[in-house]
Amino acid sequence: MEEIISHIDNHQKKEKNESPKRSFVFWFALGLVLLGIDQLVKFLVFRYTGIFPETIIILYKNFDFAFSLKFPLIVTYSIYIIALLALIWFIKKRFRFLNQVEQVGVVLVMSGGLANFFERIVLGYVRDFLALPGGGIINLADVYIVLGLLMLLFGHRASRNTKTYDPQNSDGDSHRP
Repeated sequence: MEEIISHIDNHQKKEKNESPKRSFVFWFALGLVLLGIDQLVKFLVFRYTGIFPETIIILYKNFDFAFSLKFPLIVTYSIYIIALLALIWFIKKRFRFLNQVEQVGVVLVMSGGLANFFERIVLGYVRDFLALPGGGIINLADVYIVLGLLMLLFGHRASRNTKTYDPQNSDGDSHRP
């Protein structure tokens, strides 16, 4: 009986230390919404170019890889496919163990990567339009990817620094596996 009470007590402590988990359907839907927003913004910007100031919006059809690196087409697609497969593997193995900041980060990276990948497959190029100070032109999907990577980095660092006391593990390891 004491073992059952201890198990229930540990389970309740674990639930208090974890943020509420959302279902995979929620994260999938969020990813689709982000992908849709990216495509809608690109469509509107490229369709109604005259209403935007040219200092901020510069229409650019990017036939090259990220950061305008010139790779052969087979290398570009290989990198995309390997990166997406690695991200899918990561999601399958680790997503449920991530905190919500990290989960949002993964969804942002996946949405941005898929948006650019599908656009390159369908159009043969990626539509970039946001002019950066000092040069460079990016799109909303690129912003998703960078923001997602930052959220993964800082979300991981924050959760790594959050320690909880577990009487069965006296060294105070974090609650994350």
